[in-house]
Amino acid sequence: MRRALTVYAAFGIYISFTASPVRDSRGQLWRRPFYRTWQEVDWDAPCRSRLSEPEREVLACLLDAAEPTWIVASALTGSSDRAAVEEILRGLEEQGLLSSVIEEGGEPGGEGELDHWWAVTDGGWDVLGLIKPPTYR
Repeated sequence: MRRALTVYAAFGIYISFTASPVRDSRGQLWRRPFYRTWQEVDWDAPCRSRLSEPEREVLACLLDAAEPTWIVASALTGSSDRAAVEEILRGLEEQGLLSSVIEEGGEPGGEGELDHWWAVTDGGWDVLGLIKPPTYR
């Protein structure tokens, strides 16, 4: 393994690689394919086929970083109904795909007001088949 990776390790003299099997959020060996982009995700797979189109749109809004409710609601095309977006977010949270915390939302005109900030959980990344970016917060 070291010999195969050495060509990619021109960044230092002391190279230390550790290889281990990929595990999901429950510690089980990963036996499904990984997807690199949202467009590659197989929506017909049993673990994802139950997600509605609005749920998928909400998840897509949260792939780069955690966001407050108002940003998710404004990002969805044709969705000016914050209550409907909140219902979808709470439903995804009940499924274990999202988590939330309450912090200052930063909404223009109400910067100090509290809002839910939503993030994809480790279990959510597993269901999507996408690898959580190391900088995801």
